[in-house]
Amino acid sequence: MRENKMVSDTSSSILTVVAIVLTVVVLGIAFKGYSLLNFANGKIGQASNDVMAMEYEAYDGEIVYGDTVENEIENSERNPLKIKVTVTTLGADTTVYGYSSYDDETFSGYSQDNPSADDYINPVGGFEGTVHRNNGVVTGLTFVQKY
Repeated sequence: MRENKMVSDTSSSILTVVAIVLTVVVLGIAFKGYSLLNFANGKIGQASNDVMAMEYEAYDGEIVYGDTVENEIENSERNPLKIKVTVTTLGADTTVYGYSSYDDETFSGYSQDNPSADDYINPVGGFEGTVHRNNGVVTGLTFVQKY
């Protein structure tokens, strides 16, 4: 009888040790998976920023049409980076469109359709673009009308 109790105690001890080891292994895998998910999420966010930045690289130092400038003003409202778009027209008017800061929830859009207004963006006018960055992240675009 004593022999059965010893076997039972030994089996119970072995099962307890196995359960603890399995628990530690499962928790280790879970923490490793969580770390990998955080790492992947960070890489995806960086890749997303890189793709958005690449989109704007085409404007840096190049001449684009005014309709492209208008489209960028519209697109900046949906852009999670909340970039500002600054436009200087031949009328010598400089206007900032978009959000005044990253925390700002009020969007300032373009809605001028009067060609004689100083801030009118001529859809076929030529605007030289400049891309502004902070720590490699695009924060704004400037378009200066050349013709």
